[in-house]
Amino acid sequence: TSNLSSPYVDAPRRLSIDLEEKLHAIAKRHGGEVPLHGRLFAQWMHFAFPLECPFPHVAGNASVMSAKHWRSKTQDFRVKPEDKARFIQEGRANAQLLAADPLALEWNEEEVLPLQEPQRRGIISGVVRTLAQLSMILMLIRVGMVGLQFAKSTSPEKGTSAFVV
Repeated sequence: TSNLSSPYVDAPRRLSIDLEEKLHAIAKRHGGEVPLHGRLFAQWMHFAFPLECPFPHVAGNASVMSAKHWRSKTQDFRVKPEDKARFIQEGRANAQLLAADPLALEWNEEEVLPLQEPQRRGIISGVVRTLAQLSMILMLIRVGMVGLQFAKSTSPEKGTSAFVV
């Protein structure tokens, strides 16, 4: 990627050692290969090409809440002056950290792969799933048997024609 240019940066470009280490860590996490459709690689691309690649937020991480939702949770949803001062102080500390190392503040290790197998559920859900599949199979067998019985009862006798001319 150091040989890739963009409308904003000419090639060759020098990637930071931290960014190269992040790419190696992604590969190590996935057995030596970097999944190109994973969230971690998209995040790495965002840091390598910040103006071209959007930051891949973790799905379901940010929820939209209306004012009605907030009012139902608390009586007073205004920020107190001491909370404002604390947020400002934390913001200054984060800004200093961001200036020193932007990867340290914004990097998120959560991976999302689009074709990843879902995690195994508990024993109860497995039993319920198996019972549902068995009941579907039994239902199909029953429908097939009823269809065969119906076909036998309506079939013409030997030697007679099933068609009327």
